[in-house]
Amino acid sequence: MSVFNPSTEKFTSIELFGEINRPQCFGSTVNGQNVFINSNAGLLCYNLQSKRTITIPVSNPFTEEHSAVAPFTINNELVSGFRNSFSYFNMNSMASAGKVSVPVIEAIHVNAEPYYLPSGSAPLHYQKNILRFSFTAFDFSNPSAIRFRYQLEGLEKNWTTTTQREANYYKLPPGKYTFKVQASNSKGIWSKEIASYSFSIKPPFWQTWWFKAALVLLFISVVISIAYGRVNAIKKNEKRKTAINKTMAELEMKALRSQMNPHFIFNSLNSIQKYIWENKQDDASEYLTKFARLIRLVLENSQHKLIPLSAEMEALKLYLELEHRRMNQRFDYHLQISDAINPTNVKIPPLLLQPYIENAIWHGLSQKEGRGNLNISISQKNNLLHCVIKDDGIGRKAAMEKAKSKEHRSLAMNISSERVNWLKKENTKASVEIQDDYKDETPAGTTVILHLPLISGND
Repeated sequence: MSVFNPSTEKFTSIELFGEINRPQCFGSTVNGQNVFINSNAGLLCYNLQSKRTITIPVSNPFTEEHSAVAPFTINNELVSGFRNSFSYFNMNSMASAGKVSVPVIEAIHVNAEPYYLPSGSAPLHYQKNILRFSFTAFDFSNPSAIRFRYQLEGLEKNWTTTTQREANYYKLPPGKYTFKVQASNSKGIWSKEIASYSFSIKPPFWQTWWFKAALVLLFISVVISIAYGRVNAIKKNEKRKTAINKTMAELEMKALRSQMNPHFIFNSLNSIQKYIWENKQDDASEYLTKFARLIRLVLENSQHKLIPLSAEMEALKLYLELEHRRMNQRFDYHLQISDAINPTNVKIPPLLLQPYIENAIWHGLSQKEGRGNLNISISQKNNLLHCVIKDDGIGRKAAMEKAKSKEHRSLAMNISSERVNWLKKENTKASVEIQDDYKDETPAGTTVILHLPLISGND
């Protein structure tokens, strides 16, 4: 609405705040400085000098059923009339009493735009965080001496005192706030009443608790996914390495067995050649028959990584019989298997024992003066297969001194030692021990003990 000022002959626009929506405005009083307005919110007083509007509470503001009439003065008393009643007060007596007017929050601007929602309304958007509060109070004796103090709870701990009638806040952070303001009159008396307005500014979505919780869950999920992927990668890598190592071990074992076969065949052919040179045709024929059978067993067994212990014993018996004939029965041999072992159910790598037996015959018993003994025993202890090869030959030290071909000895022993080492990679309990035997501090043979994993036929 607008007010006409006779002294300036101009209309002044009045901004009405809040629920004031049906004003009725007539006349002026108090030295032509104040315009009084009846409205549904009460009696309004607009000061032409300060251009401020305050509300003067009355007991009966007009409603739809009780329209107001223009306020007027009688003997310096202001009368606010309605259809069924009226209110009045003496302005001179109020001025002399020094009464402090109740402060009023006239207007609120958010981002420079008028804001008319009541206190405690829906939260403001986080970008609508520039607020200006306009407030006023009324003093009939000396309006220019009114002072104010205000505080924004949630941001400020202390009150700010000023003669200005505005409070500005820029870029308020998200949160809950209550703006409070008090007024004092020209005598410095502060009003007991406090005008207040509560509002809140909602945070952006990235500052909300649910977004932070989602980020934490996302971070945990990413960490778990990375860890899970890393563990799977390590498992796959280890599985690949294991497969490669296993393949290499099998290839190495095949290579070792392929070295063993020609080595054993070469030694056997030497024995057949010996019979031929001595013109022992029957012996050569019989030897050749058993040799052929042994070769067939060796070739068949060497095709497998593991064979039954009974098949290995059959090949060893043929080998011992051939060597026994080749050396003209100069040694006795005994092959014994514990009753606790089922030879057909227990498995063993093929031709693993033969090199140790060959070494005992060729380098221990063949160099001994007189008859020798070779004992081979196989038993089960602590879930291991114990293979003991014991000869009463000349011993390792003397054999090395007399041996004409150290290369022959090292070939058979090195191959077997390598095979045991490969077994140790698959089973840490696999091992081989070689002991020198003595009688009255004199070398009396050699004992070889092999500790092999006990593998059943179902494995």
